[in-house]
Amino acid sequence: MLRSLRLARRSAVKARTQAANQLGALLVTAPDGLRAQLRRLPLAELVTTAARLRPDQVPAIPTDAAKFALRSVAGRWLRLTEEITELDVQLERLVATTAPALVAVKGSAPRRRRAIAIAGRATSYLRCPSCRHCRKVLPAAHLWWSGRVLLGRVSHVAQDE
Repeated sequence: MLRSLRLARRSAVKARTQAANQLGALLVTAPDGLRAQLRRLPLAELVTTAARLRPDQVPAIPTDAAKFALRSVAGRWLRLTEEITELDVQLERLVATTAPALVAVKGSAPRRRRAIAIAGRATSYLRCPSCRHCRKVLPAAHLWWSGRVLLGRVSHVAQDE
């Protein structure tokens, strides 16, 4: 379940990035007056401003066509943002039910908790590497992460000293 929701979220983030890039490309080719009005806006303001644009129903001039396209792409960006937020809520609920100990770890990022919860079935690599005899399972806070890659483990012996 977590994997499929994570996949859907990653796909929505990529699509939202594409929509932001398309907004920039539309601004480059927009008529001068519209381009001057929107060019210096940060992305969030550009999206809200573009979503409120009201072109004529039948675009007769290039400005109306540009407004229509900008409004369409901005609406897509806003819908994808809502979708990402909904997926984040669902992912956090699932992580909280499947691995409540991960949620209790102070300072752990949601992406890290999701990745560890997904890998939770194969916990052998989460065991302490320095003292194989104790077979102590390391808490999530003892893992070093860089992006999506597990770089290493911190020994619980070093933490106890």
